[in-house]
Amino acid sequence: MTANIYIIIGVVVLFLAAIVTTIIVISVSSNKKKKGISEANVENFIAAAGGLNNIQKATFNHSRLQLFVDDPNLIDSDAFKSLGATGVVKSGQKVTIIVGRLSQDIAMYINNRLK
Repeated sequence: MTANIYIIIGVVVLFLAAIVTTIIVISVSSNKKKKGISEANVENFIAAAGGLNNIQKATFNHSRLQLFVDDPNLIDSDAFKSLGATGVVKSGQKVTIIVGRLSQDIAMYINNRLK
């Protein structure tokens, strides 16, 4: 009889632990919001590139945003860095900006504006 009580208590404790764990997992995962980039910030990227008229196209490769521009002298590297870029490399009419995982979002937004 006493052994049955211990088994019942053990099952109840395991059940409660499973419920608490589920609540914690749901709470943590709902607090993780995907960071995106606002339209205003992308417009600032466009301005740092010398404006929309200076950009031919935008591509991305992992963490890098690549802009093909008409006049590379209009590129404001300091402005890109103030917007969160960790590096800017100019090579002819190609400008590579290291922006992390937002590179795809920025490139897509710029290309949509170019249409």
